[in-house]
Amino acid sequence: MERRTDTLTSVDIAIVIASGGKIHAVNRIMSWQNNAKIMNPWIEKCNTLKKEGEMTGNKALKSFGKLLANSAYGQTLKRDRNEVVKIVSTWSEADQFVS
Repeated sequence: MERRTDTLTSVDIAIVIASGGKIHAVNRIMSWQNNAKIMNPWIEKCNTLKKEGEMTGNKALKSFGKLLANSAYGQTLKRDRNEVVKIVSTWSEADQFVS
């Protein structure tokens, strides 16, 4: 089986492991409190672009604002979750993280 290098969310990792896949290495982890809403300022800027495009009839600007928001935000960050994200340094800690 071919090894791949991907950027994965905790949800992606859980799916990989549940389907029999393996995580061979973790290069970097980004962590924040789920209720931090770190994407809100960016999404507000994108929504402003979309609204400006709607008001001026500029379909390209509206589409660009939507594309920027979707590419940065995505479905995985939209949902409010009450889970804890931890930085792990051993495989046994990682096993606890995804199980």
